[in-house]
Amino acid sequence: MGEVSTTYRLPFVDYPDFGSYQCIVTANGTDNTITSSPALITVSPQGSVSANPSTQAVSRNENASFNCNAQGGPNNTIVWIRGNFNSSSFSLDAPLNVSYIINSLPVLDYDSSLSLTFVNGSDGGTYTCLALNEAGVGSFSVILQVMLEIITDPVSTFTENGQSVTFQCLADSFPSPQYYWERFNISSNEFYMIPNENKSYLMIDSVVYEDNGRYRCIATAVMDTVRSNEAVLTISPSGSVEIDPAFTITTNGSTVTFTCSARGGPNNTFIWTRSNATGSMANETELMSLAAMIPIDVDGFLHLAGPLIIENGTELTLEYINATRDGGNYSCVVINEAGFVAVETTLYVAPIITLHPQDRLVTQGQYFMLSCLADAFPSPTYQWEKMNRTSGYFEEITDETSSDLRFNSVNFDNFGMYRCVASSEGITETAVSRA
Repeated sequence: MGEVSTTYRLPFVDYPDFGSYQCIVTANGTDNTITSSPALITVSPQGSVSANPSTQAVSRNENASFNCNAQGGPNNTIVWIRGNFNSSSFSLDAPLNVSYIINSLPVLDYDSSLSLTFVNGSDGGTYTCLALNEAGVGSFSVILQVMLEIITDPVSTFTENGQSVTFQCLADSFPSPQYYWERFNISSNEFYMIPNENKSYLMIDSVVYEDNGRYRCIATAVMDTVRSNEAVLTISPSGSVEIDPAFTITTNGSTVTFTCSARGGPNNTFIWTRSNATGSMANETELMSLAAMIPIDVDGFLHLAGPLIIENGTELTLEYINATRDGGNYSCVVINEAGFVAVETTLYVAPIITLHPQDRLVTQGQYFMLSCLADAFPSPTYQWEKMNRTSGYFEEITDETSSDLRFNSVNFDNFGMYRCVASSEGITETAVSRA
């Protein structure tokens, strides 16, 4: 029903009240009318703006969209900006210069719908829908959350004792992720958090052998927690390998066990080989070319070394020892993907007489020979001795250091008691034949 007063009052302006208004004047008793020029009522959209969803969470590389609605008008202009709207930067006295305000803003979209494609963490945050007309500005902010995802996993690293290593981990999300690092505990068979490591990288300034093992990073954000793939820190056993005993002296027929230990790792592999005469592991030159490529192809190394391997594992046990067969140098070879090292031990076998000189009955001028043989490692040396008939003590015979004592033409002074003494370099024990 129309208003019939000369004044039209709107005691409470509502958003739908915007539009053009005219007054129509009719003279009493006549059909004549006159219509005024239209008057435009523009209602500010302030307080009416809404958008949905108000918060949206999407995964990386997915799309996101928001829809904005505003009342008031007419001629509402709707735009989207990144972040919040700072109204203090503009004069908002009516009538507003809408074009000036819009041109001063970093507008993302000039539409009621905002579409974002292939989003990542940098796209997350606050977006604001602005509705403007000459009467005022209304705004509504929404939040885009980006689900947490590991985009760079830490990489397995191979190093030596004393070197520095860094594991890198990168996660993407909004809000930005926080980081923690974990290490696997073999004893408890579970990961535990490393104290005070809350950066996207884990740095170990000077690794020690015991730092070897499995590491991973944990990224957390408001919505989720994710774990990276594991990275293995492999530390070369170089410099840590020991053999117990470092050497041993034993006797023929005995049993000896050598035990090899090493630090570093993980996955140290132990093998035993015989060493050559120079003390180097047999065929070392050929194997070293393979071992020089990090990470080492451990299986390939073991395959190449196969013919040389006499035992696998940390222990080498030799039974029923024979000096000729078993005496010598042995190498414990420890290898993992980060390095390779061979450490040597020596099995000394004390001399034992295997052939004693025999009593002989000879005549003057006759040629004869006394023989003596011993077994030892290193190979034995011989010294012949003759008993002094006056003192009763044996005395060395000068220059008689062969296993045979020869008499080219025996004389009366040669009769008596003879014996050989076998010794081996580096061993204090000797073997004495029967006289």
